[in-house]
Amino acid sequence: MAKAPAIFVTLAASLAAAPSYAEPVDVAIAARGVPVKGKRANRVVDLLRDAAAERSELRLFDAAKERRLFATPAPRDPRKAVERATKIVERGQESLRNFDLADAEQKLARAFRILKPYLGLPEALEADTKRLYLGVALAHAQRNETAMTNLLLEYATRYPDRPPSDAGWPPDVMERLDSVKRLPQSSIVVRSEPSAETFVDGTARGPTPRTVSPVPAGRHRVALEAPGYYRATKWVDAQAAKSVDVTIPLAPDLGDRLAKDDEDAPSAETVAAVGRIARERNIGAVLLVHPQKDNRMRVSFVSTGERPRVTAAFEVAASKDGAKTAMSQIALHLKTLEAKRPDVPIWAWVGAGAGLAAVGTGVALRMVALGTQDEFERRAGTVTQADAFDLRDRAESQARGGAVLLGAGVATIVGVASWVALDWIEGE
Repeated sequence: MAKAPAIFVTLAASLAAAPSYAEPVDVAIAARGVPVKGKRANRVVDLLRDAAAERSELRLFDAAKERRLFATPAPRDPRKAVERATKIVERGQESLRNFDLADAEQKLARAFRILKPYLGLPEALEADTKRLYLGVALAHAQRNETAMTNLLLEYATRYPDRPPSDAGWPPDVMERLDSVKRLPQSSIVVRSEPSAETFVDGTARGPTPRTVSPVPAGRHRVALEAPGYYRATKWVDAQAAKSVDVTIPLAPDLGDRLAKDDEDAPSAETVAAVGRIARERNIGAVLLVHPQKDNRMRVSFVSTGERPRVTAAFEVAASKDGAKTAMSQIALHLKTLEAKRPDVPIWAWVGAGAGLAAVGTGVALRMVALGTQDEFERRAGTVTQADAFDLRDRAESQARGGAVLLGAGVATIVGVASWVALDWIEGE
């Protein structure tokens, strides 16, 4: 019974908050169908930004933030590189067993070069520990004390909770690791936008904001993952007995999607993803520009909101004059949208009010029916059979009447809301 008033309140709020293009529209610009950081993408985006800056109807979104939202390519997938490095480490271990120290050292250096960009990530955790196993064993065989100390320190810093039980290190090396493990402790406070799952040196630590403690003082890799966003990583130097704060922004996973969307019109999936991100940033519209052959470009106006969609598209020359023409057409399009946007008719308010009145009356009748039923049960055994039948019939009649009024009221409110919503959609 509480749903109907809630529907009416939602309808009233929607009518009051109907979008309007009377004020300048906050717009962002993104290229599609080409590499997001390529020359063609940069050129057409810059052309449109320069032309949009001259229009009072448009207000440009911050260029640096715009690039992070729409022009960030996906990070390289580490899995192939990690698999390759693992095989090289395994061959290095075989060389060490055969006492070919020079070949083992060569393979260790090669594996490190491949793994270096991915150290501290979950995918590289196993491969990196194997690399350190090999490195320490090789340094011990070569009597290279400096290399062994550095590798043990690296292991103790990043993997304090992973005992090297299968490393094959001799007892004196394990004793040195135990002494190295007595490192000063620190903590890392991780924040992000949006909230994301936190990984420190490849180990999950929970969602942000998150205080990761204790961690050994030293260098750590912090990685963040959230649905709909690219993974973001950062190396953090944690100091002894101190807490270090780090805030890491995540870029939406739109760069590759936009680069691959090279059809004449942007795909529905692209429009929905772009619209969602834009709406989160209070961006009123996104101009998707697609470079064409013969020095042309196609500009699609994506109106953001609860249902993002392309409301206009223009093909113009990929030049300053073409960009100005596109902006003039967009300005005209905004005026057309404003003119078409219907005012809420009085019948909508009257209908909604009538529906609410019916709901209120229905609720009242149901309450009366409950009262009559209570009276019937209270007087049972003390009234004549005719009076009992009368009380029961009256309760059932009141309940039926209340149910009918409730249904009619809810149907009226929903119908009015749907009709007004359809008018808005058609008006846009």
